[in-house]
Amino acid sequence: MFRFVRSMSSQLSAIKLDDKESQICSLLKYFCNHYNAKLKRANEPDLQLRITGGWVRDKLLGRSSHDIDIAINTLSGESFAEKLVSYIKESHKDQVESILSSSIHKINKNPDKSKHLETCTTKLYGIDIDFVNLRNEKYTEESRIPTIDYGTPQEDALRRDATLNALFYNLTTDQIEDFTEKGLIDLKQGILRTPLEPSKTFIDDPLRCLRLIRFASVFGFSVSEDALQAMKQPKIKEALNAKISRERIGVEIDKILVSKDPIRGLKILRETNLLDAIFNFGELQEAVYELNPNSVRERLNQAFTRSLPESVTKISSSPELVQQFPEDLKSICSQLDPRVLYLNLLLYPFAQLRLKFSTKPTKNTRYATEMIVRDGLKYSSKDSDTVSLIVDNYQEFQHLVQSDVGTLPRSALGMAIRKYNGQWELNLIICLLISIFESADIHAIERYHSTYQHINNLGLAQAHSLRPLVDGKTLCKELGKKPGPWMKPLMDKMLVWQLDHPTESSASYISRAKAILDETL
Repeated sequence: MFRFVRSMSSQLSAIKLDDKESQICSLLKYFCNHYNAKLKRANEPDLQLRITGGWVRDKLLGRSSHDIDIAINTLSGESFAEKLVSYIKESHKDQVESILSSSIHKINKNPDKSKHLETCTTKLYGIDIDFVNLRNEKYTEESRIPTIDYGTPQEDALRRDATLNALFYNLTTDQIEDFTEKGLIDLKQGILRTPLEPSKTFIDDPLRCLRLIRFASVFGFSVSEDALQAMKQPKIKEALNAKISRERIGVEIDKILVSKDPIRGLKILRETNLLDAIFNFGELQEAVYELNPNSVRERLNQAFTRSLPESVTKISSSPELVQQFPEDLKSICSQLDPRVLYLNLLLYPFAQLRLKFSTKPTKNTRYATEMIVRDGLKYSSKDSDTVSLIVDNYQEFQHLVQSDVGTLPRSALGMAIRKYNGQWELNLIICLLISIFESADIHAIERYHSTYQHINNLGLAQAHSLRPLVDGKTLCKELGKKPGPWMKPLMDKMLVWQLDHPTESSASYISRAKAILDETL
């Protein structure tokens, strides 16, 4: 989970095609020759194909990649794909099924998902292939949705987010093309640099800031100094909030948090002052600041401007801290969902902060943590509920651990961990790290480990799935009562009894229920 990560740069590999890639490239070359000899119009340039973007980068880094995008110089993606399919059906009649494992699908423009141009996709030899023409993009100040024209290879390269993502593999010449003249050296040195002036690049499409930060986290690369300085400009933050949907921001943050080095990404967000542009209340931001009193707004400002950056600084020490954990706690860390883990560690300064977000008379408040994750990042309700559950109760669990757990009734521990719906180990690790963050108390590791062992020794690891020894229908029959509101208080008391008496029978359960029934009425 917490890893020490080295940069993937240094020595670049040669482009080496695997068997399927060789089949795909050979097929496309044959088709180009066929098209140029028999199908192209008078005065039309020769058809040339280039594999673009991530595939070229990954192959040069010696990584496997099946994300193949084909850029076309003279045809639209749809027109090219239709002619290619016709060629396959005519020239490879006996192999059509093995070559074409799906029909052509047209992907319409969808700027919210960074699809600015119609694309055609199909499967060749079982691999997804996207076809799109080379293009040039022009932006306005109001939108990240560009006006698109057919472009040259250089124009297509310069519009991309990073020089190392602007490398092409020309299928006609079998050569790498670096139209930015910086992509290969930047890839070798592990530098993320924009092809054009970074301020304009980020103003045009502010999502490129997060993409560069994501690539830094994935590959262990550095963002160029001029790009970092551009990201710090207030107008970039304003453009990020104005032009980019919260869904797109959440997608990029998700990819950062599950990358090989999420801490690198978080540190860049801190360095560029973008944390509060990412971790906020989304569309509810204005309402929250309008509807809550000054004291709450002051706490929010403190949390956004000081506590969030401090959280990143503390998180940066986590890999070293985890190395000091006992092996069983280390094992838990290696299995945790990194997204939920890092969000909890980031957002704990917002703990127990319940905010008014609506003028409705009821259900008009929610926890800040839940709103940041659900509305700010557009994560699922399951994720936002988990983060809120742990963050907003971490102080209660810390108090439990600081007591002498060996003297507590079995039910006290059982009821405490049932609250976390099977996530009690995640909660324990998060609370342990927060305890160290807050007090630099290295002895916290011993206390939390002792609590972990005690929970397991008592057989409480699965306490969240404990079911009553006697179901409600049977209990009503035994007690001679009809179902009603009286049942919940009784069942709650019986759950505590059952946790304290794990070996008792259903008959004992019924006897105890009869004995305490009057107390619950």
